[in-house]
Order: sequence, then C-alpha cells, then structure tokens
Amino acid sequence: MPLTLISLAWMTFLLIKKKTWKRRLMWIALLLSFVFTNNFLAQKLMYWWEIPATPIASLESYPVGVVLTGIALTDRELNDRVYFARGADRIVNALQLYKAGKIQKVLISGGTGRIDQEIGFPEAIALKDFLLLAGVPENDIILETDANNTYENAKFSAEILAQQFPNQKILLITSAFHMRRSAACFSKQGVNFDTFTGDFFAKDKQKYGLGDFLIPNPDALNIWTKLFKEWIGMIAYKVAGYI
Repeated sequence: MPLTLISLAWMTFLLIKKKTWKRRLMWIALLLSFVFTNNFLAQKLMYWWEIPATPIASLESYPVGVVLTGIALTDRELNDRVYFARGADRIVNALQLYKAGKIQKVLISGGTGRIDQEIGFPEAIALKDFLLLAGVPENDIILETDANNTYENAKFSAEILAQQFPNQKILLITSAFHMRRSAACFSKQGVNFDTFTGDFFAKDKQKYGLGDFLIPNPDALNIWTKLFKEWIGMIAYKVAGYI
C-alpha cells in the first residue's frame, strides 16, 4: 500500500549509512511522498478507473438489483441502528431505484467480511433493516449472508439468481471504484447484468487549482490506497481464476 511504501522508504533512509544510497533513498522517499499525496495525480487516475454514473431515467426495468456490501459497521456494541461507513450510496441508490420502479426486488450480498466470524453479524442483515425502515416490503428484499469478498458475492449471488431469476438481466450496484472487479467476477459466474455506480471519489468536473498540484492532500493518499487495493485484487483474482 502507498503509506507502507512511503514509510519503508523513509525508514530505510534513516537506517542506512552509506552516503550514496542514503541520498538516493532520500529522493525516492520524497518522490513517493509527493506522488501519493498529490491530489491532481490521484484524481486523474481515479477518474479514469471509476465507471461513470448512469442516469436513472435511462435505465430499463430489472427484476432485481444486486447490492454489494462493505459499507456498514456491524461490530458496535450498541446495535439498535445502522452504522454507515463510506459507500452508503450503494444501498441508498438501490432504494432510489426501487422507489423509481427500476428494480422490483433488492438482493443484498454480504457476510461479516471478517476472518473471525464470531465478531459482528452479516452486513446484509443491517442493510435489510435500513430498507425496511425506508418502507421496502420484506418480501422484496433477498439476503445473501455468507459472502466475505467480491468473488463470493458473485458466486453466491449467482446461485440465488439462477434459482429465482433464471435467464434474466439484473442490475449490479456498487461503488464506482469497485465496479470493474465486481463486474469481472459476475461475468465469470455467467450473470447477465447492467451496472449502476455510486460513491464516487473523483471529481465530476476535472478542474484543478494550484493547491491540487503542490499541496500534499491526505485524501489523495486514500484514493491511491483504494486504487492499489483494486489493482492488486484484479491481479490476485486473475491468478486465482475468479475473473
């Protein structure tokens, strides 16, 4: 991850004694620090990577929308509410699409997302509670509570779709930065789908000020981290045969 690379470069710079390598490592550390905190570079890359938004009015009607989790906290002691993290667009967009008549049912896919399954509870359950509070009838909500990664989201959702919506096109709903890997996984499972993205990190209008080029920005580091996770995930999933 970017922060790890920056930290390793500076730590090595501090520990190494040989002047030639110390000078080189200083420039490497400075370059990494500049690149990974540069908002212009981060925004440009994320703008290229994210799948653009689709106008709701342009969508056809789908029998079901599949929402991928990873947007709520389910390990809080007081669990009488939904604790949303970044990415709440996924379920909010699904609700909007349902209310607009663009999807007839909502399939929420996601377990705890943890190696230790004893911590927390399946995120799909928390998001179901949110939809119920928003007035979506329970019989229009389908849960898949075993998936703990994107590959399993696709695999387990595909099994449900094959049983309940055979040979029908569905709408896949997730974050814009996450859609490429998600779409690749669902395609591998033979699912027929269109995409709907939200939770955008890149600016809609690519306009920049001098500060975007020169002033270090912690948001840029976060964007690079998201990109690294997706790029490494794509490579790992390709090697594993998931996509």
